[in-house]
Amino acid sequence: MSAAEQKWAKVTYALRRTKTRRYILGALLKAAEVGEPEDGSLVLKVKHRSMRENIEEELRDPKAREAVEQAVLAEYGVPLKLIVKAADAEGAGHGPASSAT
Repeated sequence: MSAAEQKWAKVTYALRRTKTRRYILGALLKAAEVGEPEDGSLVLKVKHRSMRENIEEELRDPKAREAVEQAVLAEYGVPLKLIVKAADAEGAGHGPASSAT
C-alpha cells in the first residue's frame, strides 16, 4: 500500500461511523482512489459516475462536509479541496465534475 493509500485509509477509518443522509461516509469514500495532494487539492477517483454523484450529494450536506474536512485536516495537516472524478466519465465523453469541501 502506497503512502497516499495509507493516509486515505486513515481518513476513511476516522469516518467509519459517520452516518449522513443515506450513507456511512467512511464506507462511501473507501471506494475512491487517491494520490498525493497537489496545489491544495486532493483528487478522488471513483470507478463509476453514479458513485461520484453519491459522494457529491453527501458532501453538499454541511455536516458531512465538515466531518470530511476535519478528517482530512487531521491526517494531512492542511485543509484540502476534494475533487471527485469518475473514471468512466473520462472515456465516455462526459466531463469530470468536482466537489469542493
